Parts: sequence; structure tokens; C-alpha cells
Amino acid sequence: MGLESEGERRLRGAAARGDVRAAEILVGYLEFHGRRAEAASVLQQSMALGVPGLELALAGVLSEIDDHADESERWYRAAIEAGIPGAVNDFGVFLSDRGRTLEAESFLQKAASSEDVLAMANLGKHYFDLGDYRSARFWFGKALAKGHTGIIGFLARAELELGDRKSSSIHIKQALESCAEFALLAHALYLESSTDVDSREIDEAFTRALDDSPEAHFRYANWLKSQGRVDEAIARHKAAISLGEVHSHLNLAIIFDELERPADTERHLRLGMAGGDGESAAALARFLADEGRLDELPGVIREAEHIGHSAQDVEELWKMHNELD
Repeated sequence: MGLESEGERRLRGAAARGDVRAAEILVGYLEFHGRRAEAASVLQQSMALGVPGLELALAGVLSEIDDHADESERWYRAAIEAGIPGAVNDFGVFLSDRGRTLEAESFLQKAASSEDVLAMANLGKHYFDLGDYRSARFWFGKALAKGHTGIIGFLARAELELGDRKSSSIHIKQALESCAEFALLAHALYLESSTDVDSREIDEAFTRALDDSPEAHFRYANWLKSQGRVDEAIARHKAAISLGEVHSHLNLAIIFDELERPADTERHLRLGMAGGDGESAAALARFLADEGRLDELPGVIREAEHIGHSAQDVEELWKMHNELD
């Protein structure tokens, strides 16, 4: 611990004298230890000393700090203005993560059209998350053709969603052989969608995929519920939530509703809404309507609209409210 403190002290001194490499190492060290506000301060200090090209790094650090989204956006735009490589792509991802879908798509397309391979992959993921699997497949394919093999697992999933099981199978095999990201989850989902696979094989595939991502826990939980293994599904959804999978709140609410546990149903709908899930907010509005708690509806519907839920569904929720009022 003493050595780390001495090393940090030396790095801070060098960074304060304008040593760019020392500043970079110090920022990486601080970020690794979750000290992002200090990392941002080091970058700002270096910029004040005249070190150029740090706008994108500062934007990225600030984007990970609560209540700094506006400041982060300003620095992303400054990085783009300065022509820093990767800035357009990174800003597109930043916008997508915050539900600003149309803006994100515009920036990611701009970056992808300039042959930014990472942007091609991110644009594919953007479309995948929106359920536009045809566009996702196109951009994943372009990224793969440019050498980005890390997205083979997602390409296989897009193909599976489109019903192209042959292509999906080929790419899943390649993904597994190259240990590509999300390959194990893609394989589990492929088996789940098959009609001639024993449930034990599917169970084992999902279990192997659990380290892939929080989504693996979410999808495994959904499969467990479909097998009637409700207690295991509840436990798996809770594990997904602990890893940041906010959509598991809605699925838990559905389970608890079926178990006639209204307090737990409402609790998870509210937690999902608080986590920014518009589907949870919409479901909460309908739950409250069924409960006759009409005075609470306007606030929930406004929150659904605020967090970017479907405009069409929000309109239907207001219509429901007006008819019940």
C-alpha cells in the first residue's frame, strides 16, 4: 500500500509538470480504482497546462460519473470539433446508452460511413437492441468483413432472430472456436430455439454462458420459468439485477403477479421504472389502473414518457387514464 501511495505521489508530481505519459498512467490507475472524479481532475489539470487532445478522454471519464452527463456531452462535442479519432463513435454510444436513439443513430452512421470499424459494430448493436435485426446483421457483417471478429456472437444472434439458422450455426461455431464475446450465450439461445434438443443440454449451455453478461442470467431465468422452475427463475432474475440487468425487474413482477403477490409485483415495477425501463413504467401504470389507484397514474405515465418509452404506448396510457378518470 505504501509503494502504491508513493507511486501515485510521483505520478501526480510528474503530471503537474506537464508529463503526458505520467498523466495517462495516473488517470488509468485512478479509473481502475473507481476514483473517476480525481481522474477527471488530472485530465483538466493537464489541459490547463496546454496538453492537447484530451477532450475525448475527459468526456469518457465524466460519462461514468453521476450527474455529469451534460458536462460529458460538452467535451464529446469538443472532441469531435477537434477531430480526435473515435470521438464521433464514442459520442454515438454515449447517446445510445442514454436512450437518445435518433441522435445516436445519426452519429454512429456518420462514424461508420467513414470506415470506423468499431462504429460499424456499435451501429449493429444499436439496431440489435432496437429489434431491427436486418440492419443489425448488415452492420455486423460489414464490421466482420473489416476484421472485427469480436462481434461474431452478435451476428449469429441477429441471424437466429431472422430465422437464418444455417448462417447462425456457422457463425456460432466460429465464435466458440475463437472464444468471441457472447459466443456461449448465442449457443445457448440457439439450442433453446431448437425443437430436438434435450432440456439438460440447454440447461448446461445456459450455465456455461452465465459469465458472458447479465443478459445471460436474464435469458436463463426466462427459460427456467418456461420449464416451470419458478423458484430458480426468481433467483436467477435477482442475480441478473445484481449485475445491472434492469429488465429482470419487469419479468420478476410478471412472476409475482402470477403468484398473486401484488406488493412484490409493484415493488419490482417501481424498481424497473427507477432504473430507466419504460416497459416497467407502462406496466406499473396498468397495474395501478387495475388497482383503482387512478390518482397515481399521471405521474407514472409522465415518468414513462420522460425515460423514453414508446410514444404510441404513452398515448395509449393517457387514453386509458382519461377513460377511467
